[in-house]
Amino acid sequence: MLFRSGAAGVATAALIGPWFLGWIYRPAYAAYASLLLWVMAAAIGTYTAGALGYVVTSPRSFAPQAPLHAAVAVSAGISAWLLVPRWGLPGAALALGIASVVQIAGDLMILRHAWQEVAA
Repeated sequence: MLFRSGAAGVATAALIGPWFLGWIYRPAYAAYASLLLWVMAAAIGTYTAGALGYVVTSPRSFAPQAPLHAAVAVSAGISAWLLVPRWGLPGAALALGIASVVQIAGDLMILRHAWQEVAA
């Protein structure tokens, strides 16, 4: 469901992004419509990771979340440090995507562990 909503957002941004940015902000912002696509694509992972965060909290798996969020912050920082100087603003959007992939992977590992504890 989240992926479909995110994909619809990316498609909408591709279709009307330049017009929308020019209308809401100023015509100068319409030049950044391609960046809007990068951010919208990265947001798919961010929203999925946010939803998984609630799922991880439901079995009361609180302790592993702190190291996971530290790892997400470190991955975002390192990714941005490496990608922004070379790619600029699209590099920042890519760093956001990388951080959300790290969070999704960590959340899934925490959930797997929680399910194994319940099954045992």
